[in-house]
Formats: sequence, structure tokens, C-alpha cells
Amino acid sequence: MGRQQRGSTVGRTDGLEHGDDLADLVFGLAGGPDPEGADETGARPARPLAGETVVLEAVPPLDADEPDGAGAAADEPAVVTPPRGTRVPRSRFVGPSLDQVVEPGVPATMVVSPVPLGPVPEPAPVVGPQLGPHAQGRTAATDHPEPVVVPGSSVPLEPVVVPGSSASGAPAEPEVVPPVVIEPEPVRVVRPSADLVVVADPAQRRPAATGWRGFLRRATRGVIDLEPGPRERAVIEAATAVRTRWQGPRTVVVANPKGGSGKTPTAIGLAATFGHVRGGGVLAWDANETLGTLGLRTEGTATPATVVDLLEKLDEFESRGARRGDLGAVVRAQESGNFHVLPSDEDPRRMSQIDAAGFARLHDVLQRYYDVLVVDTGNNPRAEGFMAALAVADALVIPVSWAEDKVVTAGRLVDQLREMGRDDLVERAVTVVTGPWGAGTTPAQVRSWKAWFEEQTAAVVQIPTDARIGGGGPIVYDELGAATRRSYLFAASHVSGVFSALGPATSDLLSAER
Repeated sequence: MGRQQRGSTVGRTDGLEHGDDLADLVFGLAGGPDPEGADETGARPARPLAGETVVLEAVPPLDADEPDGAGAAADEPAVVTPPRGTRVPRSRFVGPSLDQVVEPGVPATMVVSPVPLGPVPEPAPVVGPQLGPHAQGRTAATDHPEPVVVPGSSVPLEPVVVPGSSASGAPAEPEVVPPVVIEPEPVRVVRPSADLVVVADPAQRRPAATGWRGFLRRATRGVIDLEPGPRERAVIEAATAVRTRWQGPRTVVVANPKGGSGKTPTAIGLAATFGHVRGGGVLAWDANETLGTLGLRTEGTATPATVVDLLEKLDEFESRGARRGDLGAVVRAQESGNFHVLPSDEDPRRMSQIDAAGFARLHDVLQRYYDVLVVDTGNNPRAEGFMAALAVADALVIPVSWAEDKVVTAGRLVDQLREMGRDDLVERAVTVVTGPWGAGTTPAQVRSWKAWFEEQTAAVVQIPTDARIGGGGPIVYDELGAATRRSYLFAASHVSGVFSALGPATSDLLSAER
């Protein structure tokens, strides 16, 4: 017969429908008489309800020597000894260790949990602010209930208190935990050093610098600050056009078969304007088939080398190892205007002329080292060098003076270009009027001639009479009058507009065709 069971239950709480399962476990550990829990008299012992606490105390094993009838006093709690090696469920045992294996002689306390055995259901979602650790600690310290003493036992038992509530059953006041704000790490922006360069806005207002407006601004030290007048604005726009970047090197040819029409002064004025405004990279090239005067009308006549000398050593410059500095032995640098000059042959004893093939070779080499080539031509429109220059021209400048012989010769050049199939060159040509009127020229003739060139060419620019040009000596750009320099600037701006409207250079197109 099984051992007699004695015990008491305390701390009764609300029962659950699954409490019988845990009661069976408790009485099974106590060594009940049968699986159904009935004793020898047929009466079923009272089962603890859910929430009740059962005190289990260990006693000697069943096979220990004990006199019959000996047992605990009537007022002592019931003693149940689980079999050796029995593991008490983790979530139901309250003792020295949650996973401790109960050994004989170790007292234990079994709490009937309101949660049924089996799979633990998922907890309900928390609604409202959560309790922080400080709030939970304060609740345990202030609302801790009194310990419960089991009748017949001197050991006080601590009832189970559900976190978040007090002993009275009222929920504890939750502590609102402020949200944790995580500051994002600053993002480092990588920027190039080009952002440090301040680029001037072309539309930004500029104060007047010339004329009476500029004088008034300087006299008042900027108190009276006026915008540029119409003439100054035109100069600013022309200089901007000259500084435009093009797609490769460009060649402008200055041509009029009539001698004395102003070809050489016009070539010098254009080359000096491009070099002064653009900052260099300009060459004035005298392609006259006879003794040209470009070398005489510019500075640096002490340099004896000419285009013929360059042609003799052209093989060196056509190689990949050639350098621009090597051209210094054959070109003449102009301090005023910042451009270079390549004069024609000045030795009458050689009587050498450059044919079309020689001109093409020279042009191919020179455009490697210069951005702008200003070609001054001769007086023979049937010469090979003259024809070769017109073939590679990107723009054409026709210099004339209001004299009948010069005007008619310029008109014949236009007809020749159309016969060559260069109507495009005529339509974008710039007519530059220089020098005084011819003897017997009338205003009616000038009006008629001017209207004809305005119809046939792109623009007509008048260069005022300047004594520094008509004297026959070297032309120094800085010594020219302001009106003269301004007029050359307008002519150069028209030529630059032609350059900008083009795609690849004309010489590149000819090379592709070959």
C-alpha cells in the first residue's frame, strides 16, 4: 500500500480549467495509490486548485527503518518524496534552482500555476507605454505584500506577484519611457577643388570703364556708378566673341589681287587683335609668291630666317620629336599684340617660290603649333600658293579702299571663288575698308560699292585712317589709336563668329577627302 499523504494548501487563487493535470502530477510525485488518485477507502484526496501552493518536504526512503505507526505529528505538513531523478518542470518549480533534479532530503515548494501544462501560448501584445526598469523596481519595493505562513509550519512563503501589478490586484502605474532618438551620423560630402574657383557670371553687371560714363565713375570714386554705354557694350561683346573656343585650329586668308589695297596692315591688325585678346597662339604668315612686306611692317627684322628656311628643315618639324620652341629660330615674336610672324623670302637672289605642295606641308605643320593662322597673300590669283591658301581657308577677309581699281579687283576675286566652288567662303567673308578715298571717288560711288559688298559678303567694317599705318614702317599694335584697335576688334569678332559656326577645320575636311 502506498504511503499515507498529508498536506495543506494555502494562497488559493482563481482556478483554471486545466488545473487537474497539474494536480495529477503533484499526487503522482507523492506516490498516490493509483493513477486516478483514490486511496484505499475509495475517497479521492482533495486536489489543489490553480494558484494554490503545495509544500513538499523530503522524508527518508520507503525502505528506511521506521516503526509501524510512526510518522509526523498531526500538525506537521504532509510529506511527499518524489522518486530519485524526477525532473520538476522548469516553469512550475520554485526552489534553489529552476532546473534542479529533486533529491531526497531537499525541501521544495510546488506552485500550481494558472497556466496549463503543454505549449505556452503567445503573450498578448502590450498596449500603451511599457514599464521601464526603474518603475518595476519601485513597484517591487513599495507594493511588496506580506509573506504568508502555512498553518502548522514556521517557514513563511512568499506569494507570487505578477510583474506590473500590486498585491491588491490593482495595476501599478506605468512609467513612460521616452523614445530613444538615434542621431544619424553626418555624411561627408566629397567635393573637388574646382569648386573653389569663382567663375564670373557673364550676365553680371559691369560698371562703365570708358567714355564719359567711365570718367564720371572715376571722378566720383564710384559714388556715381553707371552701366556701360552702347559703344562700350559693343566692345565687350566683340572681345567675348574673339575669346570663343573653336573645334581645332583655324585659318583666315587676307586676299585681294590688287597691290596697295591694305592686305598687310589688315593681316597685322587681325593677328595682333587675336593675340592680344586670346593671349597668344597666333601666327601671321606671309604667303606672297614674290618679295612680301610683312617682315618689313613688323618688329624683329634682325631675324634673317624666312618661310623658305622653314621649308628646308620641314622634315624635322614633321617628325614626332619636334617642339614648338624649335620654331623660334624661324619666326619673329611680336611683343605688342602677342603674336608671331613668318615672313616670306626676302632674298632677291634666290628667286624661289612655294608651290601648292610646299604650302600644304607648311600649313599642316604650322597648325600643330598655333590656334590661328592669318595668311597674307600675294597679287597673283593664279599662283599655286595663292590657290592653295584659298583651298584651306576657314574664313576670308577682303581688304579694299574706296578706289575704283581696288574695288573692281576685289569683285573679280569674288567671281573667281565662285568659279572654284567656294560660294560658302564668299558668303561668310568680311570686307575691311582701309585707307583714304581714291582721287575722283564720289559719295554716290562709295554708297553703291558699300551696298554691293554688304550684299555679297557677311559684313563690312570700316578702319579709320591712322597715320601709324600709312607711314610705311613697322606697325606696333599698342601705338594704334583707340578707334583703330576697336575697329580691328569688330573685324576679328566677325571672323571669330565664322570660326565658331564651323565644325572641323577646312584643312581637316580636305585631308579626310584625300
